[in-house]
Amino acid sequence: MKTIKVGDTSNLEPTSNEMLETLFQDRLRYEKLITEAFTHELHTPAVIIRGLAQLLLRNPEQISSSQLRDISRESEQLLKRLETLSSAPTEKISLIQNLSLKEAVEQSILFYEKSCLEKGISIRVDIGEDLRVDSSAARLKSILMALVESSVKAFEFKTARDLKSITIQAQKKINEIHLIISDTGVGLATDQPCLELSLAQKLARDIDIQFSFFSHKDQGNCFTLIFTQ
Repeated sequence: MKTIKVGDTSNLEPTSNEMLETLFQDRLRYEKLITEAFTHELHTPAVIIRGLAQLLLRNPEQISSSQLRDISRESEQLLKRLETLSSAPTEKISLIQNLSLKEAVEQSILFYEKSCLEKGISIRVDIGEDLRVDSSAARLKSILMALVESSVKAFEFKTARDLKSITIQAQKKINEIHLIISDTGVGLATDQPCLELSLAQKLARDIDIQFSFFSHKDQGNCFTLIFTQ
């Protein structure tokens, strides 16, 4: 068992051209993940708007106020989601907000619900409604997405009979809040962390969140984010 703490970058340095190539390929996969997240978030309202428009074109004489309201509502939802997604990557690190921890987690795992359902992975969130942290919304969500992605990857070599679960819980300490993400997947390598873990560690350091990672071979992984109050 090994712990990786924020500030310890010795495990993140590339040791060869092969390592650089691996990091590059991981980055491409992560960018693909972000693109898929955008597509997933915008697909449903776009399909609804298209369907309503096609229906009205086929039967222009049957246009009703309710159909127009549906188009207006879905268009508004589409614009709101687009605005949220497009603004997140450009949010400044210095923009610190008082955030609901549960809401931040639920928004982050939304992108993985379909994938986890298809792979038979259950996700359980146990976070009090009253727990709030001062942090950068976009950076925190990026960290959470990277860690959940790491947990999902940990199940790639598990069989259908194996228990597949991800648990996200928070603990209130004196002057601290601990957010713990644990899974029952295969223990991830700690000597050469994947891009997702490297990214989470860097972002956590940028916004003063303590980060630790425990890996248990064949038993799973545990990521901990510590917020100082």
